[in-house]
Amino acid sequence: MTIAEVHVSHPDFVLGRTIEAMTEVEIRPETQPVQAGDALVLFFSVEGNFEGFEEVLAADHTVTDPRLVAELEDRRIYRVQLTDRAKLVTYKLAELGIYLSEIAHDDGGWRFRALLPDLDSLTAFREYCKAENITFRVKAMYQNDQAATRGGFGLTDGQREALLLAFDRGYFSDPREITLQELAEEMGISSTACGRRLRRASEQLIESTVVSER
Repeated sequence: MTIAEVHVSHPDFVLGRTIEAMTEVEIRPETQPVQAGDALVLFFSVEGNFEGFEEVLAADHTVTDPRLVAELEDRRIYRVQLTDRAKLVTYKLAELGIYLSEIAHDDGGWRFRALLPDLDSLTAFREYCKAENITFRVKAMYQNDQAATRGGFGLTDGQREALLLAFDRGYFSDPREITLQELAEEMGISSTACGRRLRRASEQLIESTVVSER
């Protein structure tokens, strides 16, 4: 099976303005957009610094009627309705037979891991993005059995940077040679955001190596 890691961005992507403004939160869709009466509804989770998040979300032109569904220990779940101005690529991906096994915001857009039925489907999606003025980048492509050797393991650039810096600075040493706060200051982000990146990166490495070999 061929897997592609793709990054796409567009000013009208769902939650695009929120992502740009709230750099210290991590947003992940919990579902694909679903039809609820006449509206398209999306559930998504948020981790990180929640201060000011709801104000920014309320001003995002791609969504309306935001509602806090659940407040958990380290994240919140929100429900929003999509507006007519919201741009989606999920329907095109489904039409092309491309399955998304992972999706998260990254570098001002959305990064996803796509399981491809064939290479023609990725070419068709690239042409679709070009026609819709969507910025499209393939960050990696590999066969399923190459996931543990290709060097990326599905990590985002931010997660990879955090892991490498933490390793280089002795964060994983015993005793630690640097604190999480000091590590975060080197990266120019909050300690909460830094800890979240390291946790997500560790989860992704385990999924791509240990779990995939079970």
